[in-house]
Amino acid sequence: MIPLTMFIVEDNPWDRKGIAAMIDYKELGINRILSFEDGQEAFEALLESPPDIVLTDVAMPRLNGLQLAVKLHESYPGIKIIFMSCYSEFEYIKTALEMNSTGYILKSVEKDELYKVLEKAVGEINRERDNQLMVSRLLENTDRKKIQEQFITDFIFDSAGDEKTLRARFSEYRICLPASCGLCLISIAADKEVIEPEHDSYNPARYTLYKELEKVFEESLCETEKAVIVSTSYTEFIVFCIIDLTLRPLNGFTSVAMDTLLKLPKKYLTRISAGVSQVSGHLPDASNLYQQSIQAKENVFFGDSRFMVFSAGAEYELKTKIGKPQTNKNLYSDLRKLLSMGHEEDLQAFLDKYVQKTDVWQNELYIKNIAFMIVTMTRFIIQAEDVRSFDGSQAYGLEEFWKEIDSVRTIPELRKYLRESVLLDMSGLSQGGASHKAVIAEQIKNSIKANYGRHLTVKDIAQEVNFSSIYISNLFKQVTGKTIFEYLTQVRMEKAMELLKKPESRIYLVADEVGITNKSYFCLAFKRHTGLSPSEYKNKAKF
Repeated sequence: MIPLTMFIVEDNPWDRKGIAAMIDYKELGINRILSFEDGQEAFEALLESPPDIVLTDVAMPRLNGLQLAVKLHESYPGIKIIFMSCYSEFEYIKTALEMNSTGYILKSVEKDELYKVLEKAVGEINRERDNQLMVSRLLENTDRKKIQEQFITDFIFDSAGDEKTLRARFSEYRICLPASCGLCLISIAADKEVIEPEHDSYNPARYTLYKELEKVFEESLCETEKAVIVSTSYTEFIVFCIIDLTLRPLNGFTSVAMDTLLKLPKKYLTRISAGVSQVSGHLPDASNLYQQSIQAKENVFFGDSRFMVFSAGAEYELKTKIGKPQTNKNLYSDLRKLLSMGHEEDLQAFLDKYVQKTDVWQNELYIKNIAFMIVTMTRFIIQAEDVRSFDGSQAYGLEEFWKEIDSVRTIPELRKYLRESVLLDMSGLSQGGASHKAVIAEQIKNSIKANYGRHLTVKDIAQEVNFSSIYISNLFKQVTGKTIFEYLTQVRMEKAMELLKKPESRIYLVADEVGITNKSYFCLAFKRHTGLSPSEYKNKAKF
């Protein structure tokens, strides 16, 4: 075990000395303790040699404990922070928790309480070090490329976190990021005629396309840039582009991406479509960039050629048939009639009237304004009718409605969004206030529980429950507090724990059974979920 260092930051000299002598810190693995009278003095010292733990008072002169924590969070996110204070008010505790502190103890500090909170901090540090060591060993002893691709796949679907923490994660997997880093994601779908889905994990056609993508991007990118290509299904890939913004302007990569794709062999240029996201200089934007690339790829505004490259950040001249704008003179009465006694087939006719199909094109702002009016009028009609059975939790603010509508990029997607929204309201009126979001969240859970053993994406789940990927992602997070990917991982790990208890179980077979084909990555995910490696858990289960 590597010895730990702790800073005690306390302006009262008697308290400072008392805390330093209160417990046997070496018993916890804390071999070096330094004391400081305020946050400024402590921060200047840690610039020379950062500690593992900072135990700090809240109220101090010059730089108080909360201000010190802000600086640490920005520059040293791995340091464990424990607050001490005479204040038991909720706001102080709330602020401490928001800074991801390890603990908050009240003065005068009790010996047992101090030991307990430090034991927790030391445990977190040791687990993090074990994880880092495990990743390092995996990268040394297994196919590093596969481990990195699996990490990127997970990161695309869940990129939450601050910039410094996320950079540390990339470093952990030995993926170098430029000092000024930009991200651009490209979603690629191939026709089934090019890549026919197979049950066999090795598919020569898929591998050939993968290698061609790898080749053209390697030729186009600079030395400090990188493209990681991951497969999200048998016929779909994501190209995760890491861009050096010191070499390219923020908006200068979109055309590079398009030109690069056009270098693919001609046999692909009539059989694939690709969507290019905007470029962002922030790592936490990766999940949003992925959604942008998917929306751009599925965009049908731009004609019917088989090879399509669309960018969420570019404008195109549209040469399709221009649809005649539909008057909204009767929108209110039509919508009221639909809500009061309409059925699903009536909703289809309503959408055909006000949001025309894809064989015509309408001005984007006009169509989105119509959609916004439909969604908001629905709420106003319900409120005007004083329908008490309607589930009030479904009422969003106008700003949230517009954000959802404005994020939509295609007419089919907009029609799907409106269909889902109005259907929920119609069912809310007819089913006496049942929480329909909770019902849908339960359907998503059931889908995951039934399919966790295979390669599963949010798109697969969305198709099964008959809603859009964006809609179910937002809904599931609202209802459960978890992302779909987090819940999928939880289900897989819980099933893995159950299987590993069987004496005859084999780790690589368990990994495959819960839908993770890469054994090394399975071991890493299991360790993070349980705190034990699969072999440690299996041995412990014997007793």
